[in-house]
Amino acid sequence: MKTKSPSNEYVLFFRDTQLAKRLSPEEMQALTLEWAAWVGRLRKQRKIKDGGPLEHEGTFISRKNAGLASNIPLIASQETITAYSLIEANDLTEALEIAKDCPVLKGGSTIEIRPVAPRE
Repeated sequence: MKTKSPSNEYVLFFRDTQLAKRLSPEEMQALTLEWAAWVGRLRKQRKIKDGGPLEHEGTFISRKNAGLASNIPLIASQETITAYSLIEANDLTEALEIAKDCPVLKGGSTIEIRPVAPRE
């Protein structure tokens, strides 16, 4: 699985709108501290470039009937993207190894890993 991104950049999409509901306040606090430590290690290694949580509200936009439809509400589900991180890795295998250490996986969240396409 050595898929290489021409830019060496990968986006981690974190999916889980129910994490805080599944965990006790104490478990959530502990997970938040583990998350901060994970991000801190990646920063120290210069592996993380950007990232952050996303608001739960949002909308979709699509072209329909020769016009734009933009008032389609974003429905929160287990598959909703709740946060993202832009990381630097040599290939998809390294990006996967970085993601596998993320503490939110212990809470039942999922992480999608996508290579960033080259910018021209």
